[in-house]
Amino acid sequence: MQNARSAIVTGELAVAELVADVLLKGGYDQPQHSLDVRVAQLSKYAPDLLVIDFVDLWNDPLETIRQIRFVLPDSTIVVLSSRLQQSWAARCHLAGATCVLAKDSKGPQMLAGIRRAVRTGCYTDPRFIEGVGEN
Repeated sequence: MQNARSAIVTGELAVAELVADVLLKGGYDQPQHSLDVRVAQLSKYAPDLLVIDFVDLWNDPLETIRQIRFVLPDSTIVVLSSRLQQSWAARCHLAGATCVLAKDSKGPQMLAGIRRAVRTGCYTDPRFIEGVGEN
């Protein structure tokens, strides 16, 4: 993925730094970082990979994913979530997320999940599939 554009949306500096390090090690360019989803800006920048942490966003996460998928149909959209429910991961995928990762993933786990999503078109962290915290 040399020279592949990436972007991170999160309000947490530690998360942004971890994801940026992971993406740089994965061959992506220095990622753009934003504190909030600005769909118009994302469509102009057109990242190949977008990592979103919805913890601080005020908008409906699923509708936001749908909007992003509409303007970035070819991008890999990665959702970081601490809500480890299989049903939540499924809803994220149905809305257009390519990859759903547990927010507490370590760097190598995150990079492996992202690479698999890019390669296959879909990846869900096994912790969601195991139904941890399923309602």
